[in-house]
Amino acid sequence: MKTRLIILIVFTALTGAACSTGLSELRAEGGDPIITGQPTDPTESPGQSTRPTTDVNQRPYQETVDLSIADIQAFWTAEMPGTYGRDFVPIPADEIYAYGRSTPPPACGNGPQPSPEELLGNAFYCTEGDFIAFDDETLFPDLYESYGSYAVAMVLAHEWGHAAQDQLGLSSGRVRTVDLEQQADCFAGAWTKWVGDGESASLNLSAGSLDAALGGMLEFRDAPGTNPNDPAAHGSGFDRVRAFRDGFTSGIDACAEYESNPPQIMQLPFTEDEYVSGGNLPYLDLIELLVPDFDGWIASEFPSFTPLSGADGYDPATEGVTCGDTSLSGEDANGKIFYCSSDNSIRWDEPWLAGINDDSGDFATGLLLGMQYGVALQAQNGADDGAIASEEGIQQRACLVGAYSGSLVDERQRPTLDTNGEPVRQLSISGGDLDEALASLISFTSADDVGESGSSLAFDRIEAFQNGVLEGTSACGF
Repeated sequence: MKTRLIILIVFTALTGAACSTGLSELRAEGGDPIITGQPTDPTESPGQSTRPTTDVNQRPYQETVDLSIADIQAFWTAEMPGTYGRDFVPIPADEIYAYGRSTPPPACGNGPQPSPEELLGNAFYCTEGDFIAFDDETLFPDLYESYGSYAVAMVLAHEWGHAAQDQLGLSSGRVRTVDLEQQADCFAGAWTKWVGDGESASLNLSAGSLDAALGGMLEFRDAPGTNPNDPAAHGSGFDRVRAFRDGFTSGIDACAEYESNPPQIMQLPFTEDEYVSGGNLPYLDLIELLVPDFDGWIASEFPSFTPLSGADGYDPATEGVTCGDTSLSGEDANGKIFYCSSDNSIRWDEPWLAGINDDSGDFATGLLLGMQYGVALQAQNGADDGAIASEEGIQQRACLVGAYSGSLVDERQRPTLDTNGEPVRQLSISGGDLDEALASLISFTSADDVGESGSSLAFDRIEAFQNGVLEGTSACGF
């Protein structure tokens, strides 16, 4: 057998300033923004928000905010009649508020109002007053710095989704809060696709915009362990990203179906032990449970799979690594995880993987290790190195890890018990684990990588992972 040392950290680390990603304005040769049918002076735009201080106008994302507001209003004006059979009523410019500690928005309703401090970090649509407000002191600056201009626009699109829901009578209490939030995320995805398809007169999607959207969704997820029936629940990162993807891939009509057929919420409440641990296992405990659990699962799903001869870590500071007739020095083996076909084993840099476990959570570790089980399965099925390293091969492995994750969700909800009434599987998934996997798929993929569909590679890999979670191995094409 030909010796094959298949080192497939084919994700590249996400580096560089996040502010370079997001929406790019269409500009004439002179550099002025173009909004078809609207004045080119942003101060005259009917979509500009009410801003109480002159220094706020100097925000680097200010033009994106103004153009996005006008564009989202245009999107709903164009799309609502065809989907819902009624016209959208735009939010007046004087009912859009950028607020801060010293410049709070108007009261929303007649009940007790949150303090200025409590409003920080939020954006909201007020049904009683039919206005939209957003924190322009901390929320938008922080989002822009972390994820770029599109993350700011995404928040606006989400809140306009709530305004549309109110006009459609969906905010009356007959729909769960978490389902309304999912639909608003779906609407934001539909608007994003509208921009990406060139329907916007003023905005384009730039490289990394979708990754910014996904990162923002994870930023705005409910805290791990939140009960989905909580009146304030918005959904896990997994739920919110899936809803956004629905809108992006299938448009506003798919979002409308949420009213009668809401998606399954994958939010997993914490157990008492998970509240203490935060839902994460220490690295050594995780490896001790994960390796035999994945071994058993992949054998049950793929009976022809030849069990691994080993799955072990090494320390590149003290040893090199050998796979058949190929040897790596400690320096070359640093930060690597790979499948060795000559002895059918998986090896990894243990200090590096333990650091990922500490920094990004135990399911980030599980994702990286599970992807190598996918390499083993592909290699055993006869895939050559080129097929394994291809984007299709990567997405197939992401789907496989998703299917494994979905099996853990099923076990969490309906555990298989032995004759003593104890769970057969010793490893359990917890709230936040699926979000950790999504975050890892983003952080280990370059924001500038674009797939054949025009979406980002991280977006496509997340779609494959989520399809695996929801549909099992049948979605993966093995």
